[in-house]
Amino acid sequence: NGTYDLDCKQNVQPEKLRKGPSQLSSAATSLVGTGVLAAYKEGDRVEYFSGSQCRWIPARVLGVTPSGNFNLDCKSDVPSSKIRPPSKNPGDYEVGEVVEYFGASKGLWISTKVLKVNEDGTYDLACKPRVLSGNMRKTSQKEAAVDVNG
Repeated sequence: NGTYDLDCKQNVQPEKLRKGPSQLSSAATSLVGTGVLAAYKEGDRVEYFSGSQCRWIPARVLGVTPSGNFNLDCKSDVPSSKIRPPSKNPGDYEVGEVVEYFGASKGLWISTKVLKVNEDGTYDLACKPRVLSGNMRKTSQKEAAVDVNG
């Protein structure tokens, strides 16, 4: 019928809609005729709420399904309600920075060094690769003087 069903309202006329700050991808544009608008495009970094892990995890959008859901690198057919832009914490870490990593197996904080910042928002540490920032914390200046291998 030429209208759009939005999360907040049904049967919205096209003239009442406008594009967001970023342009829609070709995948999202192809969905306009179906009444579905996509918030993310292929290649976008996002966070996905994993029900099995009970937390937000970094992911990358692989594509948009015909129904308007998203195929991520970690899960297929994900509704937009389980996706958000990646968080930009003021506690982001830099290569070479001494940090503490919470080792779940030992149940304690381990002093280590950031070796690499990965594209998916995780960090490779001297003690473990692909660590989420939620499992890390900054050390105090006194603690930062500790010699760390790696």
